[in-house]
Amino acid sequence: MYLVKPCKTSAAYEAIPDKDLCFDIDESAERLKQDYDIVANAKIMLIVKGACEISIHRTGKLIIKTDSEEKAKEAADKIYELLR
Repeated sequence: MYLVKPCKTSAAYEAIPDKDLCFDIDESAERLKQDYDIVANAKIMLIVKGACEISIHRTGKLIIKTDSEEKAKEAADKIYELLR
């Protein structure tokens, strides 16, 4: 499970897992490249673009650039499903 809340510093939402995850960023990029455009792989964070831009941190925290909480939840559900 995770919590979705508005980001304090930008027009985005944060998805924060209940417990820290440990995503391998390179492996995550491989898994996501069929469904998302890979914008940047900074080794500690992956930025992908689909319906919206999503920053994926190694700990599982997501920053989802959208003004809709519903779209943020849908995006988080899809990312977490693909990376499990």
